[in-house]
Amino acid sequence: MNLKVKINHFQIIVPNQICKSLRGLEFSTFAFEMTIEELNLLSESTPLVIDFWATWCEPCTWLDPILNELALDNARKWQLLKIDIDLNSEIALHHTIRSVPTTLVFYKGKELGRYSGMMWKKQFGEWIDAQLAAGSL
Repeated sequence: MNLKVKINHFQIIVPNQICKSLRGLEFSTFAFEMTIEELNLLSESTPLVIDFWATWCEPCTWLDPILNELALDNARKWQLLKIDIDLNSEIALHHTIRSVPTTLVFYKGKELGRYSGMMWKKQFGEWIDAQLAAGSL
């Protein structure tokens, strides 16, 4: 697929092992533009957990610390990406995001799983692991 849609505000969340906050969760955030093709290339080598969210979405704010903690716990397995649907409506449409929060597990350019809504940390971690296992990771 040769879609030239730009992701306007794309964050990749990387655990920062040098700086630790009081809760032990400090992340480096990178915001940049990329195309869907570049996103697919990124997923070729690293499984991605993509959080589609919005600033006006209260459940998104509840899910944020859960995903951040899981990203820290699983930094060697997958990377967390956060995409604001209001700033990136074209990619939200491309992935048929109909509600937020919606989380996709993406690897080698393919969607392995999708979940809309909330789960507790343990259940969300198990769900992500199951999606990666089903994708033969």
